[in-house]
Amino acid sequence: MSMATKTINVRFQLENQSEFKAKLTELNTALAAHKSEVALVSAKYNDSTRTSEALQKVIDTQKSKLELLNGAFEQAQKATEGLAEKSRKLCDEIDKVNQEYEVLKYTEGVTAEAAEDYKNKIAALSEELQRTNKAHSNATIAMNSYQKDVNETKTAIEGLNKEQ
Repeated sequence: MSMATKTINVRFQLENQSEFKAKLTELNTALAAHKSEVALVSAKYNDSTRTSEALQKVIDTQKSKLELLNGAFEQAQKATEGLAEKSRKLCDEIDKVNQEYEVLKYTEGVTAEAAEDYKNKIAALSEELQRTNKAHSNATIAMNSYQKDVNETKTAIEGLNKEQ
């Protein structure tokens, strides 16, 4: 007898994710343009004032990118915390229903239907816990990725500030 397998797909998604991606793409292309401008100014002129102005554009764009990434990180962090709390509550609820079911099993006059209702409730809660844990894992991965991007952007800004 084969058991049915149920696939549960859960992923973390930022609020306004399409706008976030569009803004991040816009900032990354602006950074590329500003960096090429710095290279051009440096090659064309041996003028530190013009090079500093071009570098400042890169720094300002990196700061805008940092602000955007910090917002995404904070959103992922809140989602991770919320999902962890939901998971704890579901575990508590599963424990409570399991205890009620154990008492019910030894209670006289309980119908098979009532026992089946408890089993179904436990199964539903367990599925919800599985989905929540998967979403928590995905949110944690996203949070760590945004943290890495934030750190890399801060490092880039520090490097650019040293160049000025």
